[in-house]
Amino acid sequence: MRKIITIAKSNVKKILDSKYCEKLSNYYRQGYVNTNDIYKILIKNNNWIYTLPKTGTGYVCNVIAFYNALNKNNHSFNFDNIHEFGVLRGVHSNLENLNNYLNRDSQYQLFIHSHKYFEAYPENLIITTRSVLDQLVSNYYFSFKNKKNLNISVDDALNPLVNAFVDTYNNQKKAIRCSKKIHILRYEDLIINSNLVFAKLFRDLNGTLDQDNLNKAIDSASITNIKKFEKENDKYLYASTDKYSFKSFIRSGKIGEGEEFFTDNQKNYIFSQLDKNKISKEYSFEK
Repeated sequence: MRKIITIAKSNVKKILDSKYCEKLSNYYRQGYVNTNDIYKILIKNNNWIYTLPKTGTGYVCNVIAFYNALNKNNHSFNFDNIHEFGVLRGVHSNLENLNNYLNRDSQYQLFIHSHKYFEAYPENLIITTRSVLDQLVSNYYFSFKNKKNLNISVDDALNPLVNAFVDTYNNQKKAIRCSKKIHILRYEDLIINSNLVFAKLFRDLNGTLDQDNLNKAIDSASITNIKKFEKENDKYLYASTDKYSFKSFIRSGKIGEGEEFFTDNQKNYIFSQLDKNKISKEYSFEK
């Protein structure tokens, strides 16, 4: 069986490396390849980072990848190559990311990230949470306000934003029931005391912690370094320059911003939808 798998991977790699890869990648993005099945295979018995957008996802992925690299005495990491150190993002949207998986260095523990739900059974499930109002205002700017040629008011955007939040919350509850171990990281804790949060996470995952490597990983993943990377490479970290009009992917990150941003009527609508779906304002999960 192992020989068959090796041959299969080799054949897939030949296709990925061929001149037809771009066309095949287009078919892949359009759904001709069943990405759900791919995700289920990748996630099973591995580590799944399943998050709602704008809840600290990128920060978590970067720190994990940088820490993985440093633990193997590898200092060649950057924001563009986290897949080389076991953290995969965007497998569903780009075939090249599947190629990254096939060619990854297997010495690094595998973490699969998605914003989408899959009926999968991971060893560890990592979820990031954030104050509902803060997540909604941040996602409004990313999904609507800062997109070029898109003029949608907060009132018009609020319904799809809240629906997306509720759907992800309910799916995260499903994922929790299918996972062996659960790790819930609060955005606010990541901002206030990231060292404490990641120290607990890595101890829970590995049983040990290298504090010096963690300090270096957190420092390397800082907002200052992200903005420096974006400026030097003339691109946004997680967005296309031809679709967005902001200066950096990092906009604010301010705790409590949503309370100031939304009107009373907008907050009443948001809270009514949360109550209807039995979700707390702080976006927490009952034990």
